[in-house]
Amino acid sequence: MSATMKPLLLVLSLATALGAQAQELRFGPSTQGAPGAEHRLDSVVAVVEDDVITRAELDQAVRSATAQLRARGGQLPPPNVIERQVLERQILLKLEEGAAKRSGITVDDLALNATIENIAKRNNVSLDALRRSVEREGFSFERYREEIRREMLSARLRQKFVDSTIQISDQEVDLAMGHGSITSAAAAAGERRELHLAQILVAVPENAAPERVEQAKAKAETILAELRRGGDFHQLAAAVSDAQNALDGGDLGWRPSEQIPSALSGVVQALSPGQISEPIRTPSGFVLIKLIEARNAGGTTTSGPQADEQKRNEVREALFRRKVEEEWDLWLKRLRDEAYVEIRL
Repeated sequence: MSATMKPLLLVLSLATALGAQAQELRFGPSTQGAPGAEHRLDSVVAVVEDDVITRAELDQAVRSATAQLRARGGQLPPPNVIERQVLERQILLKLEEGAAKRSGITVDDLALNATIENIAKRNNVSLDALRRSVEREGFSFERYREEIRREMLSARLRQKFVDSTIQISDQEVDLAMGHGSITSAAAAAGERRELHLAQILVAVPENAAPERVEQAKAKAETILAELRRGGDFHQLAAAVSDAQNALDGGDLGWRPSEQIPSALSGVVQALSPGQISEPIRTPSGFVLIKLIEARNAGGTTTSGPQADEQKRNEVREALFRRKVEEEWDLWLKRLRDEAYVEIRL
């Protein structure tokens, strides 16, 4: 599979592709033939509202995560860290599925087939070629279809509870074009800057007591001190971050500067490539941001009323996406904080 095809084909981040097959990889003692092995595979490792996560489900997800981490190279986090991060993601996926079910949100086979056909078209391949590419990556095609369905379900859930509630006013566009999330010099010149970022999140529960907030801040400062002593950002993110992309090393990818969340924008814009921020208080907790790279994403725009209107539309769309991301993160955090979850590891 080509490097350009893989991200579109899999569509999913590591966190949402954890159910893929990677049977050849194991860690820890083998359970095959061991006393109680069957009981261990069928045991419940977590109760999530009225659903459960079994040991077999978790082991499968951990094998897939481990395989993808190995493929990226570098030192793996300890097995217990991978398992903890994977289990937390599996819990959140169960909660999303439950919320969708209660809201009557579904993805039928017709919509699923259309999406998969579009993935094939964007990669200029046939469905048969897509299937072969998926299977070469170690995925069964049926499992791949279900992961795409799950991603679509999550998107529809977000559209219902977040996207539909957000509006961007003309005043917000004026403010962004003049200063704030887009620097006035860049806005005046029509320049667009893209940033490659990574994060480490130390979560703070909603309505946490002051001492709990101070503990989280102290933990973030300890992590920052370790990073300044030469610690590897991606390895630490995988080991200690509470963010959903922890096992991706905290990598957030490339983002237009105007889409950086407002709580982070001012600090991020001041960073130089390779620099790490101080802990930043956000609604989710304390965040450490690393600016990996920065680039100019499109030169300058022409002047005139039509160009000005185009720029306003671009800024409005960027502000909308930024708000969606912020509100979706908060929605998921509330979903997790308010849910009944019992971990039985």
